[in-house]
Amino acid sequence: MIDPITRRTMIGVLGASGLAAVAPPAFAAVRSPLLLLDADIDEREAARNGVIVSQSQLMRLDPDLVRQWRDGLGARVAGEGALALVRWDKAFILAGLAREDRIEAQQRRLGRSLFSIALGTGTASG
Repeated sequence: MIDPITRRTMIGVLGASGLAAVAPPAFAAVRSPLLLLDADIDEREAARNGVIVSQSQLMRLDPDLVRQWRDGLGARVAGEGALALVRWDKAFILAGLAREDRIEAQQRRLGRSLFSIALGTGTASG
């Protein structure tokens, strides 16, 4: 079940980092989580969906997400946690990769084909 989120609600709860609107409460204690941004999404589109992109922790996702995950992104996410803003196809792949590595992944649909995924907010059971 997807929680209904309106644009007005997201804009109203934006914090200094801008990530609080789409991240679950577990990320509230983290100052600046790693932000994974789909290569197909620019900062203006992210802002239109209520996410202010902080350049300090921004990492662009490669077209070959599986290779990037296996080359070290998965280990970094497991250690630090991350918030991803991705299209539906990358959301599907990213959630599957996280599940393989027993990393918790919480998804929210922000727009027609836009998703946020909080990764590594706790230990997944299973």
